[in-house]
Amino acid sequence: MRNKSSHKLKLIKFRSSLTRGLNFDLFSNRYVLALATVSMLVAFIYQLLEGDLASMFWSVPYVGVYSFLIWALAREIDPDHNLTAYISSALSAVLLVFMPVYFNQALLLIFLLVVLSRMISRINGNKASLIDSVLLTTLTLTITVIGRNFLVPLFTSIAFLFDFLLIGSNKRAGIFTLINGLISLYFVYNHGASISQHRLVGEHFFLILYLVVVFLVYALFIGRSVQAQDDLNNTKLEDRRIFSVRILFLWTTAVLSIQGGTTALAGLAGLWIILLTAPLVSLTHKLIKIGPKK
Repeated sequence: MRNKSSHKLKLIKFRSSLTRGLNFDLFSNRYVLALATVSMLVAFIYQLLEGDLASMFWSVPYVGVYSFLIWALAREIDPDHNLTAYISSALSAVLLVFMPVYFNQALLLIFLLVVLSRMISRINGNKASLIDSVLLTTLTLTITVIGRNFLVPLFTSIAFLFDFLLIGSNKRAGIFTLINGLISLYFVYNHGASISQHRLVGEHFFLILYLVVVFLVYALFIGRSVQAQDDLNNTKLEDRRIFSVRILFLWTTAVLSIQGGTTALAGLAGLWIILLTAPLVSLTHKLIKIGPKK
């Protein structure tokens, strides 16, 4: 008699390297939910008092989503210290509420950085699946088409290259390195490699240079050894992967700000806050000899 089970469809369980659960038993996760809620409430009251009712319905949720994404990205950049995520997200929310500057595609770009960082670091314990890679490339293409920015697929291509070359190589990442590189070349060929007309003035450029140097010192020396563990196996994260995450983050933040001018610099201020906060928090912990928090 034939085994009936052989005729049953088997469900394939895909494990994603791009998602991390929100466990509200942890203070960090409760914190970001409270921060997003409070920041939206404050933004609502502030704009109500200012009489800016026209933009309220999209700008208020924008503040909440922005602060959440900055919190998520800060956790990927500095997985040893929750304080970096707390400070960065709070300062970003305050800045956006009282000095609102909305950079085109900022939320999508920050979200892309979050998932690219997770792919490289493997902080949830898994390699990027085929579906992950396709979704990442689709997101990249979407942002590129909307903003006509050849740099976005270049960033994604470099992220896939890191995942391909580093320890525990994900072989399929090599294919997606090529695909995203070709997308970047296509947009350069058809739309050019234009830079914003809103050039950064000298003082802004030197501020960027100063922060880049500070973050490089952090990535190379202060935060070189990472103690955090992945979510699935409680295995220590690989130092070179975290270093690669930080280099991609630094390069992306600096290049997009220079390319987009003062509007991009202000609209992506949350990234610069992370870039400054992570070294300061890490250095403070070392100086007062406080171990990294998990």
